[in-house]
Amino acid sequence: MSLISLLLALSLERARRIGASWWWQHVFHWWLQRFDRASAIWQIAMAVVLPTLLVAWLQVSISGLLFGLANLALWIFIPLLTLGCPPIQQGYRDYLRAAASGDEQACSDFNQQLLKQIHPLHQVSEQESIALTTGTQLMWLNYRYYFAVIFFYVLAGPAGAIFYGCSRGLHLHKSTEVQALEPTVNNFMHYLDWLPSRLASLCYLAVGNTSEALPIWLHALRDTKHSNGYWLAKVAVAA
Repeated sequence: MSLISLLLALSLERARRIGASWWWQHVFHWWLQRFDRASAIWQIAMAVVLPTLLVAWLQVSISGLLFGLANLALWIFIPLLTLGCPPIQQGYRDYLRAAASGDEQACSDFNQQLLKQIHPLHQVSEQESIALTTGTQLMWLNYRYYFAVIFFYVLAGPAGAIFYGCSRGLHLHKSTEVQALEPTVNNFMHYLDWLPSRLASLCYLAVGNTSEALPIWLHALRDTKHSNGYWLAKVAVAA
């Protein structure tokens, strides 16, 4: 069921009009703003744990309803909320047009837009400069808006997908809108991304230059200083 639902959700997501209004994000941000001054633990509880529990309860409650069609609809609807990022997709299409016309300023603006989506408060160390190119930033966004969502969806169904989607939304809201990313929220997102980002980099390693990328991937398993995006870019570039 999860495979069929995922394929249907991905097909519908690809058919979605580029630049379409991301209405659920507006609702979610309105909800997040209610807790901007609360503690980080309370924010995680209300913005991540509560929606996850509600979806898990709904998933159990409608099981078998209408010959399973209600459950199927939920398994398709939740990935549609969490997969992809229409604003970035629209921006990427504009970037391709700017690159084709030689508009370097527009290309630079798009790169800055990506930077805001990835790095908390836009602060990046010199060691992680590899993750600042447009290509590696798109790679990280592809991981966050597709691979990671699918990972948690396969792991825990709709509740898993909404858990990661809300966590990602909270992290992005605190880093780009509130400009006050608490260490607790940042660490929570770092540990949440640790395993799926290593699995994503393993995929690059498997289809690329394994001998060059394998030592870097093994080093990433032991490293605790650099970001997950840095290691994903490092392995992908080596592969």
